[in-house]
Amino acid sequence: MILVTGASGFIASYVIERLAERGEEVTALDIKEKKFLQKNVRFVKADVRDGEAVAEIAKGCGGIIHLAAQISVQKSVEEPLYDFEVNALGTLNALEAARKNGMKRFVYSSSAAIYGKPVKIPISEEEEPAPISPYGVSKLAGERYVLNYARVHDLGAVALRIFNVYGKGQAMNDYAGVITKFKENISAGKPP
Repeated sequence: MILVTGASGFIASYVIERLAERGEEVTALDIKEKKFLQKNVRFVKADVRDGEAVAEIAKGCGGIIHLAAQISVQKSVEEPLYDFEVNALGTLNALEAARKNGMKRFVYSSSAAIYGKPVKIPISEEEEPAPISPYGVSKLAGERYVLNYARVHDLGAVALRIFNVYGKGQAMNDYAGVITKFKENISAGKPP
């Protein structure tokens, strides 16, 4: 069984769908209700800021795909403590759930925001992180926790630095990626 946090989100919806198609048993965790049609997906309403709940929900799972996040850069500026609690503390809670339950696999969704203003484009993974928003700082803190747990607790972990996600079904709102916004503008006869 695999625990996927942030289950109501755009990326998680696709991840859960693919895992279910492969026949994996999935526990889908989010603070926002979501119905899953697949019989091998169980939804649990919970908050990643509640470490005890996450550890309890993770029992019986072999790994965690941690996609839960507060994703608004603007909100991170307006409410940096909330941003930290969801992104950094939420990640630490997911890592603790993995450790307490003897898991060996952990996938973390980081962000291009850890780079801040890039020195050169294209951005290399070797570029030194220099976040310019609380969101970037909290995602970088999450990465550092993941690397620490991988080293100290022998956890097979990876941090994915995700850039400009887009695709079918993505909500057109303030958090939509630039590609989605370009597509919508072009479809409406506006400049990208």
